[in-house]
Amino acid sequence: MSLPVKRVPIGDVMPALVTAIAILAGAARAENGAGSDGIVPTSPVEHFKIYGFDKENGWRNWQLEGNKAVFSSDGSIDIAGMRLHIFEASDRQTANMLIESPRAVLDKERDSISGPDTIVMNSSGIFLGGENWTWRPDDRKLTIRTHTHAVIQGEIGPVLE
Repeated sequence: MSLPVKRVPIGDVMPALVTAIAILAGAARAENGAGSDGIVPTSPVEHFKIYGFDKENGWRNWQLEGNKAVFSSDGSIDIAGMRLHIFEASDRQTANMLIESPRAVLDKERDSISGPDTIVMNSSGIFLGGENWTWRPDDRKLTIRTHTHAVIQGEIGPVLE
C-alpha cells in the first residue's frame, strides 16, 4: 500500500533549507544580519537529512544528507560526507540519481551545492566522476569541471532528457 503524495508549493527552497537544518539541530539562535531569515546554528549539525521540493507542484526533487554541516558567517554551509538523492520529476517520487562527495558547500545566495573534491554520480547505468563540481537544483544541472570521466552501461533512458 502506498501513501498518497500531497502536493504543496513551498516557495523558495534555499532559505527554507537553512531554516530546516537550524530547527533540526535544536541549537539555533537569532543573529542580526546572519542569513536572510536571521537564524543560524552556533554549533555543527550532525547526521542531517533535508528535502527540496518543486515550486510549482510540491513534488520532492531532492534529498540532501550529510554527516556534518557547519554554518559559516558568510551564509554558506560546509557539508562533510554529502549524499544527494535526485528524484524523478513526477508523482512517482522515485530516486533516479545519487551524487556523493566527501565535502560540499551549500551556497544559498547562488542556489547551488558545489565542491572542490571528488564527486561520484550514479544514475541508471551512468557513472560520472571528477572534481570541482556544482549542482543547481532549480535547473537540475550538474557540472563537473576537472578530471571528468564517464562510464555508460546498458540503455541511457530518460537521464539525458
